[in-house]
Amino acid sequence: MLRSKWRVIGRHNRWVTDACITETSDFKSKRRKFTATIYGWRGFKIWEGPTLKATLVARRVIEKVREIKKRIESNDNKVFEEDSSIGK
Repeated sequence: MLRSKWRVIGRHNRWVTDACITETSDFKSKRRKFTATIYGWRGFKIWEGPTLKATLVARRVIEKVREIKKRIESNDNKVFEEDSSIGK
């Protein structure tokens, strides 16, 4: 069985201030994933799905990252324990 190979295809530093949104793709299964690092906190998985939908969800990914950023700024520590992904 072959393992999926996620490869970074883009790091979007300018989409949201003080955040880096990383876009990765698994070319074998034709899936794409957006994860975010906000104020140095890594591992916020925002979206994963088919490659064709990836261009359609970019705006929703940006809005979700802004929402998480605001919650971190307001010292809401629950954001680190909750599921940060957006719907499909």
